[in-house]
Amino acid sequence: MAHAACEPAPSLLSRPAARNGAISMQRFCGDIAFPIDPLFRGEKVAIDQLAQLAGCNVAALEHVSIRHLGKGHFRLRDDFASLQSFQRTRIRVCPKCIRFEMPSATESWRVPRRLQWEFSSIRNCPEHGCLLVCLPAERFHKDARDFAAQLQKHHDWILDQPLVQANSRPFEAYLTHRILSGRGDRWMDRLELNVASRACEVLGLRIAKGPDAALAGHSEQDWINYGALGYDILKDGPAALTDCLAAMAHEGGADGSDSLAPGWRG
Repeated sequence: MAHAACEPAPSLLSRPAARNGAISMQRFCGDIAFPIDPLFRGEKVAIDQLAQLAGCNVAALEHVSIRHLGKGHFRLRDDFASLQSFQRTRIRVCPKCIRFEMPSATESWRVPRRLQWEFSSIRNCPEHGCLLVCLPAERFHKDARDFAAQLQKHHDWILDQPLVQANSRPFEAYLTHRILSGRGDRWMDRLELNVASRACEVLGLRIAKGPDAALAGHSEQDWINYGALGYDILKDGPAALTDCLAAMAHEGGADGSDSLAPGWRG
């Protein structure tokens, strides 16, 4: 089974299960005595075993696999994220990617999940310029982890989804590059991943709606726009952020030093 460069370990495990006709990834792992829970936690021993099973490079698989540290904390290489950084219980996909790569429901094993699809702040597909869609919710969290089985189950639903156009923005391009390739050496890269992404979105919200804007009640397209606005400031470093906050405080006629506090918690 070929491993795609952007594919995390649980997705790779789901595909041979689907290809071999197993009713679920859990059943497949039971049949071959594979340690599925350690793999979900991103433990190195389980990733090594999966790489051997799939015949792929273990370093490449580790590079895109998330380690659960416990208590809502996660690690991706030298980067850290919080529970709010991910769509952990819902699978998001680009409908157009699925249509191109999955000729029929029985061939769900052909499609690798993209690691970036798991991150809440990435909301569109840069290749096709459309919003990602959430597959219907499952009753059990373990079912939502079985990527290939979910694609097979919801194949017709995916085909019926309208393509909602959304222009790709530098903010999401930055996050995607960081997720797949690692941190750079800019000021933003010294912030943890969840802090950097949330700060861009909340700063953009404050710029667009004012310092007292509520965090709830915004559409996906709204958050795409807010993230782009905030990133346009934060990419230029702390001096640009200070100038932006000072301008917002001046416009509001008050000290704006605490206007971002809720959003910086990631």
